[in-house]
Formats: sequence, structure tokens, C-alpha cells
Amino acid sequence: MWFLWTSLALAGEIDVWRARAALAGGDLYGTMSHLDRALTEEPADWSAHAVFREALAQELPWLLTAVYRDLAQSGSPEQRLLAQLALGESLSPAPDVDPLLLALVRAQRSLDHGAAEATLIALEGVEDARAVPLRLQALAELQRAGPLRREAREALRSYPEQPQLSASALRYEPEALLGRGLRTQALSAASDLVEQDEPAAVYRAHALYLSMGERDLALAAAARLEALGEAQELAAHRPWSESMARDVGRLLAMQRSPKLPNGATPQEQARALAWAAREKARKGQQASAQSLWEQLLDMPQVPSPLYLEALLSLEQTGRSPQQLLIEAEQLRVRVAMDPLRQPDTLLQEAWLLSARSHRRLGQLEQALAAADLAAALGAGAAALVLQGEILEQLGQGSAAFFAYAEAASLGAEGLEMRLERVTPVPGNPGAVVQAIPKTQRGEQPLAPTHAPQALSQEEVQGLDGPLAVKGQWTVLVFWASWCAPCHVELPEADAMAQRLEPHGIQVIAVSMDERREDALKYLSVAGLEHMGQAWDPEFGRSLEVGALPTTIVVNPDGIVVHTLQGYVSEELSRIELQLIEEHGTGE
Repeated sequence: MWFLWTSLALAGEIDVWRARAALAGGDLYGTMSHLDRALTEEPADWSAHAVFREALAQELPWLLTAVYRDLAQSGSPEQRLLAQLALGESLSPAPDVDPLLLALVRAQRSLDHGAAEATLIALEGVEDARAVPLRLQALAELQRAGPLRREAREALRSYPEQPQLSASALRYEPEALLGRGLRTQALSAASDLVEQDEPAAVYRAHALYLSMGERDLALAAAARLEALGEAQELAAHRPWSESMARDVGRLLAMQRSPKLPNGATPQEQARALAWAAREKARKGQQASAQSLWEQLLDMPQVPSPLYLEALLSLEQTGRSPQQLLIEAEQLRVRVAMDPLRQPDTLLQEAWLLSARSHRRLGQLEQALAAADLAAALGAGAAALVLQGEILEQLGQGSAAFFAYAEAASLGAEGLEMRLERVTPVPGNPGAVVQAIPKTQRGEQPLAPTHAPQALSQEEVQGLDGPLAVKGQWTVLVFWASWCAPCHVELPEADAMAQRLEPHGIQVIAVSMDERREDALKYLSVAGLEHMGQAWDPEFGRSLEVGALPTTIVVNPDGIVVHTLQGYVSEELSRIELQLIEEHGTGE
């Protein structure tokens, strides 16, 4: 477990405190923004890395791994050591690494492995504020009440400007063990900090109050920070549970003009507003519900699932298809850029919404293309039924029949009349449906359901010269240096390229960076050895690549036969297996 501590005289200290406050309020985006500034000023700041690990360890372990893998390869000696700690690897410090940092890392590694005694040994002789929480935790786990009490009191004497250090001990042990005096002393030190004009001092008091459950005092510290120009809303409570968001939403639904509560994070406000909209709809107050959903769309940092729910609700109440097309595109961008790696169902629903909106506008070809993308992402029967309806409107009865039939084989009901209407052969359409094998998600062939797209060029601009994209099966992986999910996918795609090469199938990573230098900078440290490497954003735009990463499979004739938006490890494995089984030429 990581704690709230600070390192002295660091240029980015105030940003670290802002990051801690944002994390306590459940604002992951704000946390990462503040940490970015702190780590830019001091790339090996122990306290900033501590908050970074805490922020990502549970929510985004894949991003945590990707970042520290990069640092393990190209960082400074101190950063490589921190990366080894974060990745759980054996410590192999460079000879010139900071001795204090090495002691802290060894102590933290021992704590992570439940070796509290080894933590105390690693910190022998270390006189630094950053060592205090580690020592306190080790003593608490060893249940050494006397040393724990003395250590906490000594921290208050040695670092009076940092009472939150001793708060670690107050969290672990009851007052019977530590005595009321320590708690009183810590609170007194914090009250002195609240009166100061330095925001970092007030942040320390705010952290102590939160850790000790002093909600009212935390609110007072938050008000003081606001008076000092710290604009972000600070948490004085634990993150809301879903039941709390529901109860707040029900209260909002009872108000003539719902007013969101102060002090909640943007995500908590959005969840409460969604509950209020659902409650209004349940009561039949559709106009009020629509107004609340529209208000939610305008809020910052709305979780993507709630954004989708708002769009689907507004679609039912008559929102214009033109507006829905814009918002569906915004949702896809949100999902692609969201570090929380949203589930595939969000992209499926976004493309289905686009398909329905295009259809309402009479844009049937665009509608069919969007439905095909939803099907390729695994939307299943819903996408197939929509495909059938659009194909019927286009006068392609036979194609519509097979779309309906496959949807029926996946469990869609009530399609008998449609099948009879478009059946290409005489007989009982129900018997045809029963004869079609049941399809499981992930077993769809790598083939489009309508006229495929041809590449606009036969070569891509490779970093070392042109690379042919026709003449053999090719997997194109579109990425950018600023795309965090791409950093996770590229090593996996590189390993796939090594396995596909003996089968006569190539993989090319195509950068969509606007500047070639940005792609080269990332590739110089990425360690990709088996993929072809290219920089050709115009080529990507010709294929309408929007969200990143995007993986496109091309047959030897230069025809796009499959598109995968986003990083989905299981889908990459499926693509590799099918290419080898169906199109591989080697052993």
C-alpha cells in the first residue's frame, strides 16, 4: 500500500499534492495531468512515482506496465530502478544510482513481499521524511507498539511541517496503542499549517484530515485552498458508492430545477445526474429526463458508458440523426483516447447508433458500412438484423436473407416473416435457419458482408524505403506515439509478426503521427524487430482510420477484409490464428 508523503525541496511538489487531492476525489484524469507536470520537472521524484503507482495499480495495470517497461529500457538509472520496483522485477541498481532512492526502493520491495523486518534493515541510518511512512508501516505490521509510538512522535518533532507522516501510524493502530496525545499533537500541527499562505502546507493538512476521517476539518482545509487560488474541487469524503449516487439522483429527480451537489467529483456528479434522468423517465416525465441527459452530455469527464446511455435515451426521444452522428463519433474518440480501456461493447453500440442515424437520413451505403463495423467488433445479432434491414432497402434480398438467417442462428427471434419475405429459394425458411451452424462470438470469418474496400495505393512509405502492401496477406497496424493503448499493442503485434513471417504473412506498423520525427523518436526505444515500420498518415486517412490503434487485414489483391478498432488482445490472437490456418503458405 502506498501512502501520502512528500519529498523536500522538489520543484514539482505542489503538483504532486494536487495529484494526491485529485486521486482522493476519484479524478483519475486530473491525477494524471498533475503527475505529468511533476514528473516533467523531476522524472525520478519518489513521491510522484508513488502516487502514479497508486493511481494505476488497480484501475489501469496495463498502462502502468507499459509506462514502466519504457522506463526500464530508456530511463535514467533512478528511473530504471523505479521501473523494476513497479514491474515486480529483481532489483539491479546501476553503480551510480542515488543511495537514498535505492534504500527506499529496497524497503518498499520488502513491504510489498511482507518482509517488514527487512524494511527496517534497509532503512537503518536513513534520515529522510520519505522513509517515515515505510518505517511506520513495518513497525505496525510487526506490532511493535513502543517503537511505533516513538517513531511517530519523532516524526512530528523532526518534520513539524509534515504531520501527515505520522498520520500513517494513526491509521494503523487504535488510540489505546498510540495514546490520544499523538493524535492531538498531529491535529494541532495540521491546524497551524491551514493558516499558512503556502498551498503545499495546506494540502498536507488536508491529507492528514482525510486520512484520520476528520471530514469537517478536511472541508475547512479545502475552503482555505480555494481561497489561495487552488481551483480544483477537493474530496472531503470517500468516493461515492453506486447506492449513494442513486440516492442523490433520486433527490435530484424530486427537484423542479435539479442542482448538482458541491464537493462531488465530476464522475460522481455524472452518475447522480444519470440516476435522476432514469427516475424522471420512470415517472413518465420524458421532457425532464431528456433535459437531464442533454445536461450530462455537456459535463466534463463523463464516463463513456454514461455518455452512451445518454445518446441512446435521446435517440428514443427524437434527437436529430445529424446530431447523433456527431455525438457517436465523439463517443468513439472518447473510447479510443480513454486510458481506462472501455469494453468493446461501447464501440459496437457507437457504430450501431451511427448506422441507425445514417439510415434515418437515407444514407444507406454509409449505414451498411457502419453496421458492418459493429458486426466486426462483435455486435452479433443486433448488427446482423440491422444489416438485413438495410440490405432489404437496397434491394439485395438474397444478402438480407443470409444476414437474417445468421442473426436467427445467434438467437434473434421474430425473424420468420422477414425471412419469408426475402428468401431466395422455395421452401421453409425456418428449416434453412436450423441448418445454419450456431456461430459463437469470435468465430466470424475475416471477410466483409458487402462490397469490400480496395487500397488506394500499392506501397506504404516505410522508414527505410517503400513497403509493398499488395501481393501477400498483410496486417496493417495503425498507431501514433501519443496513443497509450498503441504502446501496449505494438510489442504484441511485433511478436505476432515474427510468428506470421514463416507463413508468408507480413505485419506493418504504420504511424499516424503528424511529424515523422515523433514516430522515429518512439521507435528508437520501442525495441520492435519483426514488423515493417512506416510513417504514412495520408495512407491511414485514405482508409478512414480515426480511432487508434486500428488493425486492418489486407488480402494479396489489396482488398481490406477485416478491420479492428482499439486494442483487443483476444481479437489479435484470433486474427493471427485464422490467417495461419486459412492463408498461411509456410510450415
